Amino acid sequence: ISTSCKGRFAPLRGAYGHLDMTEKRFVVAITGSSGAVYGAKFLERCPGEKFLVVSNWGAKVLEHEMSLTI
Repeated sequence: ISTSCKGRFAPLRGAYGHLDMTEKRFVVAITGSSGAVYGAKFLERCPGEKFLVVSNWGAKVLEHEMSLTI
């Protein structure tokens, strides 16, 4: 798989240059707003490789709203 950067995003491309939708990568950042529950639910449901970035306040919100500890 190679990447081709046009603009700000670099979509994953297969051997023939077509967009490869079977391999998805997601980065989710939880920073402490009350929308942290949406980020957690998204991570549970989305396919592909996932990366999570959580601030100190984001961890506190996850613990308070969802009883999750990071």
